[in-house]
Amino acid sequence: MLRINKIIFCLLLGLVAFYAFTGDVSASEWLQRGETVDCGSITEIPARIPAFTSIVVSVLQVLVPVLLVIFGIVDLIKAITAQKEDDITSGRKTLIKRIIIGFLVFLVIALTKLLLNVAVENPALRGSIVECVNCFISGDC
Repeated sequence: MLRINKIIFCLLLGLVAFYAFTGDVSASEWLQRGETVDCGSITEIPARIPAFTSIVVSVLQVLVPVLLVIFGIVDLIKAITAQKEDDITSGRKTLIKRIIIGFLVFLVIALTKLLLNVAVENPALRGSIVECVNCFISGDC
């Protein structure tokens, strides 16, 4: 039951972030053609799609580590209130693992963005899929 509550909380938080960053409630309005971008060899992609995916990646880069640490702290507090030494030890280990995993999630996304930005500077990769992926992850279109 607790996992379902965590999943629902994360989904609702993602929905709130979507509305906060896009400003449009209607999906049909959001996907209407307006400004377009070229993504590698693919042309005329609505500019909102890469902008939205880059926002999602940035939010995930911050939100996932924060949620992991918060859930780890909550689990540790539950173990401390139970006052069982074995639960406290396992709660402490779980918190440390979640902090490390959160740091790795943040680091992997940051390194991916960095490597894509460096790779796009290479003239041989102009118009390739690397440029398109960079457009969607970093929002550099």
